[in-house]
Amino acid sequence: MPITHEDILALWLQENSNEKILRMILDAKISIEDLWSNAQLSFPKHSWQPCRYKFITCKKSAIYHHHLRWLSQDQNHMIVLGDKLYPKWLQEIPDPPPVLLVKGQPQILDAVQLAVVGSRKMSPYGKKWAYEISYECARMGMTITSGLALGIDAIAHQGALDAKGTTIAVLGSGFDHLYPRTHQNLAYEITLKGALISSFPLHTAPRPFHFPLRNRIVVGLSRACVVIEAALKSGSLISARLANEYNRDVFALPGPIESPYSQGTNALINQGAILIEGTTSIYQAIQPQLQEQPSLQQNNQTHNNAPTSKKNIINFLPKKDCLSLNQMLKCAPLPLPQLQTQLIELECQGLIKRVLGGYKRT
Repeated sequence: MPITHEDILALWLQENSNEKILRMILDAKISIEDLWSNAQLSFPKHSWQPCRYKFITCKKSAIYHHHLRWLSQDQNHMIVLGDKLYPKWLQEIPDPPPVLLVKGQPQILDAVQLAVVGSRKMSPYGKKWAYEISYECARMGMTITSGLALGIDAIAHQGALDAKGTTIAVLGSGFDHLYPRTHQNLAYEITLKGALISSFPLHTAPRPFHFPLRNRIVVGLSRACVVIEAALKSGSLISARLANEYNRDVFALPGPIESPYSQGTNALINQGAILIEGTTSIYQAIQPQLQEQPSLQQNNQTHNNAPTSKKNIINFLPKKDCLSLNQMLKCAPLPLPQLQTQLIELECQGLIKRVLGGYKRT
């Protein structure tokens, strides 16, 4: 019988527990008794090794029972590497976290995600484009994933929420020490339709070395990474490097050459990152995955008698005026994500144009 979640929790909570060892245990699919006999596993020398005495002690500890109480609440979940709910894209990176604690909607972890990252200190230019890009991409059906930090991260989450879209925040601490504290309300809003994720036990305080570990999860969950603003030495450039290593597209927002906040993004563009000129290029890179989302497939099946052709959508638009998105939803009985997809494709083809107040024919 494979090891249980309760047993993995007790191993994970032990002092100096090692993610590599936990992944080995999960990959072996052995029972806890087989683990103590050490019949099937050979641990690296000088590494943390599971200890039966510490395991039994941990199961009696206040920290262990604190986690059990937290997990008994409806919105709280523990997802272990290999579970059906463990996000598939994150599972493909070289060092996926063996345990994720999730508050909110765990099913959203396999949605098509766009990582939006950038500086904690941002310019008005960076703030504007972080919001615009996150808002528009969320409206297109992408889930915006970031790190809940001050600056660009928070603006990206807010843009997705304002678009009535979904967003995921990955923490660099445990849930008992949500950081920064000023983002408590934002974190609560995210859990209503999205999720908060931590790869750290509940009682873990934020530490500088936690944030690169957090960044690998932000990028690993996502199909592409958008860097809004970054200094030449910043965590956002670490995220961009990880995105390259994980074979994700990297987009960078160009900025003024005199701005210290744009030196990193301009350097990324020189190194081959895709220059952001609008959301169209981002949509085109992620469109194939968006069309494969289960929610879109279900909506297509439910509305298979609806007028879904692009020609019909163009016919809904008056020749001299424009229609808002809400007006078009009444004319074309399509689910919102499908209608948005069709509109974006028509816009890319130059057949319609988005203007103040809605869409019009060109």
